[in-house]
Amino acid sequence: MTGIRFLSFSYTVNTACYGDVYYDLKRENEEYTVQICPDGVPSEKAFRCQADAHFAEEIAALLRQYKVSQWNGFHKVNKRILDGRSFTLVVHFENGKDIHAHGYMRYPKNYREFRDAIDACFMRLYVPQE
Repeated sequence: MTGIRFLSFSYTVNTACYGDVYYDLKRENEEYTVQICPDGVPSEKAFRCQADAHFAEEIAALLRQYKVSQWNGFHKVNKRILDGRSFTLVVHFENGKDIHAHGYMRYPKNYREFRDAIDACFMRLYVPQE
């Protein structure tokens, strides 16, 4: 068991319309549901599917590998940049612990590596919607 009850990770790619990316993983009644909205896709066309425990464990392994628990409480903003990029991460674990992190043009250690790895993991499930 992964211990992840809910994960939401989003970030901006650009400031154009539909320039956000977001991924959700939610566990309810022993089942995992995934929501994926890549760059350039409106949120109403986000892809939804079921995932298995193996997928959830892959995500949990990424959290451990990149020491994302150390991000908890990260809330840094570069106020000098008015039109930049941001990210938000929220994770709720079954043991009651949480991770909350947010940045605007400021990022925690291993951010880029984690972002790239979680992109690859979620996008393996993605099927474009018409």
